[in-house]
Amino acid sequence: MVSILSSISVAAPAKINLYLHITGKRDDGYHTLGSLVAFAEIGDRIDISEHETLALHIDGAFADRFSGAEKSTKPDSANIVIKAARGLSTLLGIEPNFKINLHKTLPLAAGIGGGSADAAATVKAILQFHDIAPASVKELDAFLLSLGADVPVCFYGQPCHMSGIGEIIRPAAGVPPLHMVLVNPLEACSTAEIFRQLNGKFTPDDDYAAAWDDARSFISFLQSRGNDMEDAAVSVTPVIADILCDIAASANCLLSRMSGSGATCFGLYETAADATAAAAQIQSTHPQFWVRKTTLLT
Repeated sequence: MVSILSSISVAAPAKINLYLHITGKRDDGYHTLGSLVAFAEIGDRIDISEHETLALHIDGAFADRFSGAEKSTKPDSANIVIKAARGLSTLLGIEPNFKINLHKTLPLAAGIGGGSADAAATVKAILQFHDIAPASVKELDAFLLSLGADVPVCFYGQPCHMSGIGEIIRPAAGVPPLHMVLVNPLEACSTAEIFRQLNGKFTPDDDYAAAWDDARSFISFLQSRGNDMEDAAVSVTPVIADILCDIAASANCLLSRMSGSGATCFGLYETAADATAAAAQIQSTHPQFWVRKTTLLT
């Protein structure tokens, strides 16, 4: 299979769980979820070019956080980008002869889908590199889910309602283009440990609104929901509670919440000025934290 391109770049935006409910637990041990998901303007980036073998280069602010096993391109690599590249190549019946550059600007194990977004962007890049329509690839949905529960929604890449174990995705129209502040204490949160700390109570995920009249009605809708993993995450990483309070205390903050299993928390604002001021204040108070002002993609 010959590519029609010499190289390609694909964005891997941060995934934001605007609310996240744990709705049940299957017999196989997997928890089922209900979540309204959107994406931020900020994120990682995947660049792919043709190469004689599979190669990986990682740069960006968090490149030094990867272990040797996570930098490996071997079949047993611990890097989800390499798993995506090798697995998709097998699915397509091609050799994984790519040089992949991962520009890593999002913290690792942060609850904003960094690795999942990178894997999804890798799949998109390889398909685009070979001019292959996703709909033409048999078992693509199953393959994406096999990489991780957040990979299908990151591949979809638009505001949506996610349920099941991540495989059921429905478009969510009308998410307003709010401004946002992301805050991470640079303490990794283990998703497995958070799930172990859950109290066993489940939240029914009722029908969500398909659209909202304005930003205020959207925020009101979000305030009627929450993140069922927040308490468990705080028990594992107590600083999350302080971050949520700091965000909520910022001027004109509409909503303060944790994304995913943490530790990244976010604040929503109507204006860029309010979000910029909040980010500056939180960064000044906590210079060791990762703090970014961004916007929701709609």
